[in-house]
Amino acid sequence: MINNALGRSHAFDEGNSRAVKWIDEQRADVLAKTDRQKHFYPGVCPEPLQELASTESVPIQAADIAANIARELWRRNNLVHLVRHFEYVTYNGQRISEDKAAAYQTLIQRYPPRTELQGRS
Repeated sequence: MINNALGRSHAFDEGNSRAVKWIDEQRADVLAKTDRQKHFYPGVCPEPLQELASTESVPIQAADIAANIARELWRRNNLVHLVRHFEYVTYNGQRISEDKAAAYQTLIQRYPPRTELQGRS
């Protein structure tokens, strides 16, 4: 089942080659660890990940819209609010729970990110 889920091709917006490479490496690592007897992997390799121009892909355009909505909800409220209102939220590449979101939100408030202008004297 996991081989089937991870083996299917997934598409990503062009311009994120480094992230796509990392995801592909993580996918290969999970498949290798779950198929220790090597019944399927690496003999049956996953379909390659694809980078598509978002202007040519309705699903990627929808994902971009959802990301912008989520970004705005987070800006107006906080990360916990976002997790409560979306079924699946990832932060730094990991799916997070409300508890984890609260911990991150505390850190974000305690140590706000420095902008370029703040760093200049």
